[in-house]
Amino acid sequence: MCIDFGVCFDQNHTPLSLSVEKFVSQQKKRGSVLDGVSGLLQVRYTLRNLSMAGGAKWVKFKNRSRFEVSDPMGRVRYWLLKDAQTSIAFYETEKQAYLAEQDGFLYFKKFFNLPLSHEDVLKLWVGILPDSWLQKLPSHWESERSGYQARIELESGSVSFNVSDQNGLLSEIHWKSGSREIRVSYSDFDACCATDQGESTLAHVVVIKLPDASEKIELEWEELNILDQAPNPLAWSRKLPKGTRTIRLN
Repeated sequence: MCIDFGVCFDQNHTPLSLSVEKFVSQQKKRGSVLDGVSGLLQVRYTLRNLSMAGGAKWVKFKNRSRFEVSDPMGRVRYWLLKDAQTSIAFYETEKQAYLAEQDGFLYFKKFFNLPLSHEDVLKLWVGILPDSWLQKLPSHWESERSGYQARIELESGSVSFNVSDQNGLLSEIHWKSGSREIRVSYSDFDACCATDQGESTLAHVVVIKLPDASEKIELEWEELNILDQAPNPLAWSRKLPKGTRTIRLN
């Protein structure tokens, strides 16, 4: 049986041989299908300058995305909006918004110490490697003794990947740059995102451990659905509450 954009399993749920080429193809198909989605999740930020937890909504359609975190009373406390070139983040408690160009790179670098663009961060949430990383993958895995492993070299350091031998999906990313380390782990895999071509598989729990060992971001997906048409244009509204101070990152 073949599900999750081309990863094949036998009746005992043991994956057939997964080549690097097939993994890359799977990742690209996954990115194409998940280019228009809406989802509900729980999120927990444990950071030096921000501790927050709550229910969240996410909608993504092509090059636009909106992510909102609400408190238990349903009041939106934080939202993050992306379009083709810029990202804007609003913090309700501070009555401040941060505007970043370069696809949000400066925002994620400043607040999360992640040297990634907004689009690349969104891809990691659903288990997809950034395109620039996929292009650097070697032609063969390093080992197949416990899943599949690969390693690439970046200007910002080295990145190692583990791919599950049970479902052919990312299970861990280890990014090291000098003494700084970032780890992303994926667990609790289950079906989601049904289309006419079948169902995908989603890691319902994603944990991003940041360079400071005490800092992390935890996502727990409740549902993720494919959008068959563009969402209401109001989803992309940049309207800010009166009195909000906007800071441009540069």
